[in-house]
Amino acid sequence: LYRGAKIQGRRFTGFVSWDGVARWLRLQRPDAIKISDATRQEALRVAGNASEDERALKLMEVLARDLGSFPGAPPPLWRAGLPPVDSVLKNQKANPSRRGLVLVALLAAAGIEAYPAMFSYRDHDVISPDAPTIRAIDGIAAYVPRSKGALILDPNQLTVSSEVVSPRLMGTRLVVAKGDAAEVVRAPSGEPERSKTAVRYDLKLDARGDVFGSLEAKLTGAEAGALRAALSEVTPEKYSEVTSAFLKSRGVPFALDSVSIADRNALRRPLSLTAQVNVRGVVEGEATEVNLASVKIVGLDTEAPAEVRRSPLLLGAPALVEIRGTLTLPEEWEHSFIPPGVQSRWAGGE
Repeated sequence: LYRGAKIQGRRFTGFVSWDGVARWLRLQRPDAIKISDATRQEALRVAGNASEDERALKLMEVLARDLGSFPGAPPPLWRAGLPPVDSVLKNQKANPSRRGLVLVALLAAAGIEAYPAMFSYRDHDVISPDAPTIRAIDGIAAYVPRSKGALILDPNQLTVSSEVVSPRLMGTRLVVAKGDAAEVVRAPSGEPERSKTAVRYDLKLDARGDVFGSLEAKLTGAEAGALRAALSEVTPEKYSEVTSAFLKSRGVPFALDSVSIADRNALRRPLSLTAQVNVRGVVEGEATEVNLASVKIVGLDTEAPAEVRRSPLLLGAPALVEIRGTLTLPEEWEHSFIPPGVQSRWAGGE
């Protein structure tokens, strides 16, 4: 907590509540939220004449996609520079706090009520509702009040949806600054049906025991945002490797070749991809009887879990994964046994 400081003999008091932080942020914002008439007209043009949600998502998409980041670790909130909106857009770079304030300003220019919402990503820290733990703050999002539940937009992430918030914000607390007052709210976790990975493949098994064919996938909500974020960190040459690893964690056991991705930069649309599958030696046995393990078609994680966690904490989001496939056998082959369907439930999933 920032309780105060003595600098050159003068005492500066600290924050005693989030209301104090909201007042401090308001005092920093007058110049930071100023925009020119040209920028205001551009915001109106980008937002268009659609519904309020759609207009907000359009502005969010532009910032999330086109506004770059400064190298190195993001500065804490109280040291984050807050240059005017026009300056940020001209330089095409912003830190996580400034990016959110720019979005709030553009939303206001487009006639949409919005407030800055300070947040801490749930895989990093937790905001205390009763004390101004400003060291925990990672950045600022835009909070748009609605009768059916607030729209929370984090332009630092690539999940752009009116139904699903960024996976790193799901379930965590945010501090919404409304003038001199602050309100602590919790970001919703979302419904699994809103974040879906649907995979369909058509495979052929040849007499040598090799499988080849095509795969199609469509991702929505947080699932689309998660894969887009992973792809944004690598060059196109790594797309097949990254996509294979992502889908493997969703139950697709194949290494993919020739991955083609559609609408990667259209953040409001589902993410679609096609790929080729070519896997050798998937069957076991010989002569007239061979076996094909079902986990080689719908994969499961068969590795033993580590006793301790040696990697960064990775938190997912409520999601639905659907895999449908067709496997064609060689003409002279016949199947003798197909395993029955199984269903399993556990705490929080099915």
